[in-house]
Amino acid sequence: MAAGGALRVHRADVAHGRLSADERAYLRLARDAADRGNWGDFGLKQPFRWAPVTPLVFAAVARISGRPVGWGVAFATQAVAGTLLIAATFALALLLAGLPAAVAAATGVALYPPLIWATGTAGTEVLGALAIALAAIALAWAWARGRPAAFALAGLVLGGATLVRGDLVAAAVLMPAVAGLVAGRARRRWRAGLPAAGAMLAGALVAMAPWSAFASAHAHRFVPVTDGGAANLFVGTYLPGDGTIFGVKHDFAAATRRVHPMVRRVPAFRLQENLVLDAVAAEHPRASREASLRAAASDNLRRYALGRPLAFAGMEARKLWRMWGGPYTGTLHRDAPATTWLHRALVALALAGLAAGLIRVRDRRLALLASLAAITTIVDVAFVSEARHNVRLLPVLLAAGAAGWVRVAGLRFSPRPHPGEREPAGPVAATGQRDAGG
Repeated sequence: MAAGGALRVHRADVAHGRLSADERAYLRLARDAADRGNWGDFGLKQPFRWAPVTPLVFAAVARISGRPVGWGVAFATQAVAGTLLIAATFALALLLAGLPAAVAAATGVALYPPLIWATGTAGTEVLGALAIALAAIALAWAWARGRPAAFALAGLVLGGATLVRGDLVAAAVLMPAVAGLVAGRARRRWRAGLPAAGAMLAGALVAMAPWSAFASAHAHRFVPVTDGGAANLFVGTYLPGDGTIFGVKHDFAAATRRVHPMVRRVPAFRLQENLVLDAVAAEHPRASREASLRAAASDNLRRYALGRPLAFAGMEARKLWRMWGGPYTGTLHRDAPATTWLHRALVALALAGLAAGLIRVRDRRLALLASLAAITTIVDVAFVSEARHNVRLLPVLLAAGAAGWVRVAGLRFSPRPHPGEREPAGPVAATGQRDAGG
């Protein structure tokens, strides 16, 4: 933690570069919340496109420190959150497999370059990773406790994580069903998992409901957490652009210049995403811009997913590789081959350890964490898939992978029997039935 914290503080001090559109939006929302106590200034078209926690945390830090909202507040917040992420990863791996796994996973997170680089951003990568790690801890703890109240708390934490990253909504809704199925299989009666599933789903909805009600009332339509899904789905399903915003910008550059003549001399790659999406919406006129983008996304699915399924599947495979095949490099986009291969080696080792733990030890907590990572990956690949999405999941993946290797190797630095070896764990413990593997 000392080494990782020092690296993050140094990164916060020397960070510089061009902020992305999302980072500018987060700071703009934070500034509005800190200065006016409002959400979204008058010039922001879709203030509910972004999840609320990151801007509100920036605003709170600014108010407490007496500093204006800006790069300095954002980077300092990221440095603290990144250091806490090391501790959270340690705690998760400790729960799963004891001290060797905890030290290995925490060391990986502390020294992993993309997580250090993310300190010099104003986005959700670090806070999102911390939220997912805390949700994973709550899920592993709930399984060990085996009571509906514990699963309700896990759902509450996972629901809170959606307020940091809106792409976790699917995980918050689906993971209760996964937990219920796993618990039912452990008791050999599928209905036995219903209390855990219901409690976890109720906890997630309790966490999401207040913000959803506020956002829906102000947007005059239902907003689960964010309302940017239609735009991202259009980009992610646009086969000619290979599911990238740069491809969409290239193909819709001329249309964007017709809709917004003031950008007629701006190169395609420099066009603002919102202006390009205005041009997309203009080709599918509906009652609202959001409805127009939903219609455009539906047209993509009909034309490409159904009309050209093999080409569409190939695009999805490339998007999966774009998400996991390379490291997040922040807004500076530096080419670092050594970091790329380090990233791939860590992901391969973590996945191999996770698979070994699932196959050899059959630790059901690893199955739950693998499901959480898989659901989130599917959502990100279906929409806009970028390397920045993997950096939020990597700490949980490293903890699960290290735990799998340690469990398979038989290493354990714990005075108590590990759940699933000699004694039943989790929901099985309440019935006295033996759980084959955790």
